[in-house]
Amino acid sequence: MAKEHIQAGKNKHRFAIQSFTAAEDSLGESNKDADSNWNTDTTAWGRLVPLTGTELVEAQQMNGEINHRVEMRVGVGVAVAKRLVKGSGATARKFGVLSVIDVNERGRMLHVFCKERV
Repeated sequence: MAKEHIQAGKNKHRFAIQSFTAAEDSLGESNKDADSNWNTDTTAWGRLVPLTGTELVEAQQMNGEINHRVEMRVGVGVAVAKRLVKGSGATARKFGVLSVIDVNERGRMLHVFCKERV
């Protein structure tokens, strides 16, 4: 079983939790890469963990694109198809949410599996 300990001091990264707004361009297509098509729902603290070794292999068995895990408290409004943004401006890092797991199904801690968008 995964650890469930919530240590607030480890949640040192601030993330914007964003939803895609289906704005269409002149060709009638939506562009998920355009920042103007994303709205910030809220912000939350979390811990960014790059996956390596066995963790990476196990995560990629769920979804071959996963390369990071973000640990967050339950109730922050994160869900599949949203994205997390760490930082702002030219140095902002963007992570597409691929899977959200309630650790030990206790309603306290989430593991958010993501793919970093470059």
